[in-house]
Amino acid sequence: MTSDAKRSIRRIFDEAEDYDRDVGFFAAFGTRLVERSEVRPGDRTLDLCCGRGASLVPAARAVGPLGRAVGIDLSPEMVRRANEALAAEALQDHAAAVVGDIDALEFGDAEFDKVHCGFGVFFAGDVPAMLGGVRRVLRPGGQFAFSLFAGPPLWPWLVEILVRHSEAVPRNEHPMWTTEGATHELRRAGFLEPIRHDVTETVVVPSLDALWTQLWSLGTRPLLETMNDQTHRRVRKEIAAGLEPHRVPGGFASTSTVTILIAPNPG
Repeated sequence: MTSDAKRSIRRIFDEAEDYDRDVGFFAAFGTRLVERSEVRPGDRTLDLCCGRGASLVPAARAVGPLGRAVGIDLSPEMVRRANEALAAEALQDHAAAVVGDIDALEFGDAEFDKVHCGFGVFFAGDVPAMLGGVRRVLRPGGQFAFSLFAGPPLWPWLVEILVRHSEAVPRNEHPMWTTEGATHELRRAGFLEPIRHDVTETVVVPSLDALWTQLWSLGTRPLLETMNDQTHRRVRKEIAAGLEPHRVPGGFASTSTVTILIAPNPG
């Protein structure tokens, strides 16, 4: 990944003031990621692309005061919010987020029992370097657990609307974007055969405004930035119509399935 691409990612998330605050999609699946990886009290965990703490916070809860949970993110704003989330639960004595690059992990050899990454492995600019770094910082027998989108998050028609009205062309060509591609790269990097879990969660989006804010806080932002105000109004109207069949008490229900891969590090 070029330095320009990394600056673009950092900008998106630095400006994502309300990232997953009201929708809770990443928080729900972050908890499931930690559960599936069976984090135990006393474990040392590293969370890559930690965002505002979707999987870092539950990992910090799980390791307890005798363990250690560290998160890294390119975005200083996400790091600040993750540390705020840790402090809100009095977890800061054994957990912290710092600015860091998943392509160049600045940690010691065999420092962690588990490495997590919630929907972030496809931000790696140098996949062999990223996976090599993960293997290096994992103890022998440790695990790399990460989540991938099994399909468009929330509702499939949502991304279709954005793509239809945008001048940007979404590209999903990253080698870690699919389960098959990620599995191939894990094998090449020397991990043992990954264990696959398909996990389903239902989240309730409280309002159209909350969803609109979420879309501006994610990788969908470049699609929205190509549109003018008139197109934004048209897109919001189409999204509002699409939401109606999903109305439930408290908002609009979305059921999504994601894939979690857990790759053991050879002993």
